[in-house]
Amino acid sequence: MILIGKDNDATLDRIKNALSTSVRFLCQYRWLTDTFSLDYFCDQQWNELPLCWRNFLPSIDLPEAVYFVDPSEATNTKKVWPLSLLAFRSCIEQCLEWRKLLSTSALFDTLQSSVPTEHGQVIEMTDLFRKHVKAKKQHEIINTARLVSDLSKHLNCDCVIDMGSGVGHLCRLLSFQYGLHVVGLEGNPNHVVGAIKYDSEMLSLSRRVDSAPTHQQPHHVAQIVHSRIDPQLLLPSDHQALLVGLHSCGDLSCSLLRSFVDSECVHGLVCVGCCYMKLTDGYPMSSYLKAVQNYELSYEAKEAACHFIEDYKLRLTGADNSHLKIHCYRAALEVLIRRRNPQLRRVGIRPKKKSHLMSFHEYAHVCLEKLNLPVEIDDEEESLVADMLQHWREVVLLYSLRLALAPVVESLILLDRLLFLVEKDYRAGLVQLFDAHVSPRNVALIAVKH
Repeated sequence: MILIGKDNDATLDRIKNALSTSVRFLCQYRWLTDTFSLDYFCDQQWNELPLCWRNFLPSIDLPEAVYFVDPSEATNTKKVWPLSLLAFRSCIEQCLEWRKLLSTSALFDTLQSSVPTEHGQVIEMTDLFRKHVKAKKQHEIINTARLVSDLSKHLNCDCVIDMGSGVGHLCRLLSFQYGLHVVGLEGNPNHVVGAIKYDSEMLSLSRRVDSAPTHQQPHHVAQIVHSRIDPQLLLPSDHQALLVGLHSCGDLSCSLLRSFVDSECVHGLVCVGCCYMKLTDGYPMSSYLKAVQNYELSYEAKEAACHFIEDYKLRLTGADNSHLKIHCYRAALEVLIRRRNPQLRRVGIRPKKKSHLMSFHEYAHVCLEKLNLPVEIDDEEESLVADMLQHWREVVLLYSLRLALAPVVESLILLDRLLFLVEKDYRAGLVQLFDAHVSPRNVALIAVKH
């Protein structure tokens, strides 16, 4: 893993170029990023596309849409794509060029991918640590713990503060298996109670199998996490620490970065962000991006950056992609909702699992009933619905175009955070910590002070 600083002029120029290029590109396609597919019919979104795209896209098979969802995908089609659509794809590829700087093997030799086995478990984790932990979380905490352990040795830090520690899965692994002094900060008191309970369960179970951990158990603190917390108050005197955030939601990631900058006792940082749409004051962070015109990101754009693209690609290219009709169902339902109550827009609805197996009328009946709206569909609406459902492929294609921009939005956020730390004169880097097919928010921001 390469950690860069102010002295890495060529790399910094490359990052700044990626940021400015991405901003210009996203500004040009705000009409695509700043929308939701549920507004497809209400806002007549198809008409926003260039005419040549509208004429061409209906001619492709849905699996071919993966060609612009993922620029790394090759296409075997003999169709002649519009030049502007090819340029759109090429620009996305250019905005993501910086990813070649990502490391999958770190400065620390032991970092490597740990993927769940066919039995849904991570081999490196013993049964003691697997209890209560799903396969995805196992993959995340074993890779994070290995990196944190190596970074702590590199910096000669034996203390870790896990900000937003949840029920303490990572804390237990770092404490009991790696022997680190761990403090877990968690804003939800119920999670703290759960963490202490799971610690006790582990100790009890380990004694029964004669493999009791020799290290002290983690210390869990119920505390709303913000950048004004002084980490020194949580540590033994004269100790240095690493700050860790595994899938820190929204502004929590920014609080980690600011705590790292402001706290003399903190010498290292490992932060994996998520839930970008919950950012309120954490973008942009770097002075460079603040000086770039039109840097703002809408809620819709940040929400797009949170999607599981690898999973969507599988659904798009699967043998049966008709289940993607659900995007059209929701867009058609939005029309019915607004006809009944024009003030009710983009309301969150969770009908049933596998709702794509329902007919539209079953789906609409369940949803309208949940919203306490009339469920009857009159003759005029029957005709309207029938027409809308014929366009389900176009809804999916437009959704795919929007999703193609999601990695560019995420890159903007990640590079902004990286540059923020470098501007503060720290060495920082980005590392691909997880398998994207297992955990889509898979890039960790790492920083050190010496």
